[in-house]
Amino acid sequence: MHILDSTFFEALRPGESYIERLHDRLWLMDNHKWAYWVWEKHPRIAGQRYGLLHFDYHFDDVNDFFQKPDEITSLRSAGLNAIRRRIEESDGIRYDSFIAPTLLRGIIDHVHFFCKQESDEAERGFDSDTLEECNAQQSFYSNVGEAARADVSKPYFFDLCLDLFNRDDDMMWKGTVWDEDEIRAALATWRELIKGAEIVTVSLSFGYSGTEQQTRQLANIVLPTLLKILA
Repeated sequence: MHILDSTFFEALRPGESYIERLHDRLWLMDNHKWAYWVWEKHPRIAGQRYGLLHFDYHFDDVNDFFQKPDEITSLRSAGLNAIRRRIEESDGIRYDSFIAPTLLRGIIDHVHFFCKQESDEAERGFDSDTLEECNAQQSFYSNVGEAARADVSKPYFFDLCLDLFNRDDDMMWKGTVWDEDEIRAALATWRELIKGAEIVTVSLSFGYSGTEQQTRQLANIVLPTLLKILA
């Protein structure tokens, strides 16, 4: 288990390429696109598909491969080195478009969204054509308790963005974050979901999760709690 002390948290800074493994099942990054890399290289049985719990202020449901059959073919045939290169270059796999490739490559087949981003019901999540092409499903939850009751089949990944806890996500580098007790209560409510996940990915998302110091404070609340749950 990684030791998370004051030095660790104060050293956290925005970093496009930052990704670190804190526990056998817990990965931390700044740019959320690296979550896809963690899921992609996670050992799995041939043909095995996963559920995804995506708890984030944003849906991150952009599909950069929409109506690009040649690009989809290239993505589906790519090896790990090519996938990593695409992530590094944000080539079709960006901070808000990293879930779609998991559907297209058959890693994920059901996305469970708990997101606070305002959107029309018809526009949230992935379009029906993409879901049909990938033989995938999606579900939506409106509050902490409802999300805790997500009917997720094992195996699955738990994906959390710290900007979920910023009430003012529309203002970059600013925010009114949830009270610490609210955050701890939410994590406690999701305890069994977190504990049952094969992999937990957490994005700092500097800029979206408040001021830099607020992001570090959120990390200081969330990460030790996750480590205790996963221990």
